Amino acid sequence: MAYVDICVRDRETCPAERPVLQAGQRTGVSFQQVLRRETGVPVDLTGKIVKVYAREAAFSNTLYLDKFAEVPEATASEGVFQFALQPRDLPQPGMFLLEFAAYSDPEGFSSGGSEDADPVAELRVSGYLEVSPSLTDYSRTNSPLTIAEVRLSIRDSCAQDNFLLDTQEYKPEEIAWAIRRPVDYWNSALPPLRQWYTPVNFPYRYQWLNATVGELMVLAGTNRIRNNLEYSAGGVSVNDSGKGPDYINLGKSKIAEYQEWVRKEKQAINIRGFMGSTRLRSFD
Repeated sequence: MAYVDICVRDRETCPAERPVLQAGQRTGVSFQQVLRRETGVPVDLTGKIVKVYAREAAFSNTLYLDKFAEVPEATASEGVFQFALQPRDLPQPGMFLLEFAAYSDPEGFSSGGSEDADPVAELRVSGYLEVSPSLTDYSRTNSPLTIAEVRLSIRDSCAQDNFLLDTQEYKPEEIAWAIRRPVDYWNSALPPLRQWYTPVNFPYRYQWLNATVGELMVLAGTNRIRNNLEYSAGGVSVNDSGKGPDYINLGKSKIAEYQEWVRKEKQAINIRGFMGSTRLRSFD
């Protein structure tokens, strides 16, 4: 018997779910989205302007994406907007922070596709933008993790991988969140370093993937414990969510291994930096 995640089947039952857009590096792609409030109710976009933003990290000084969206008049009251990205809009791969913003004051923007000052938005909806890397980008020395790669590592690529669920176990937003977590930990862990990484340039792919899987397992294990209900039907005992502690233990083990590796690696970097800056003096 399959236990289907209703949030996958009915968007309005899970209104807090964050949008995840996926595109290829240096490719052209179009998107159509519905802007919803936290309650799941579509926003009436009649007479409003919608913009799409993306940024590498909260501390990034520049926006990766800053685009006006089109609001079709026929479906504006239903919250529908659409926008197209050109190859030049997607120069770098990675997992970016995404935001949709609706503005009620069209006069607040200057003409020509850019604004002098960002007006106050009526509503902002956050999410993620995944730009998968291109093999023809020879300028890059590292390759960011992708949602597809994470799914493959935990065998969650399709519904057939999870016959009890009959759907993918992890939502795209959960994987996107988990991909960013190990990078955030690196930046915040002691000792502090001058180099801060983002999910665009983090170079330690092996450790990064293992830590991402650990974050997902703890996330799923917590949910299984919260929703665990052992029951009997027709003389058969069922406990389909009873693996919660196993998920958490395995996930915490992977996270602990990553954290210990981060501690040792950052200490090694500090030592190399200190040794490199040392100069011997002669006292002849």
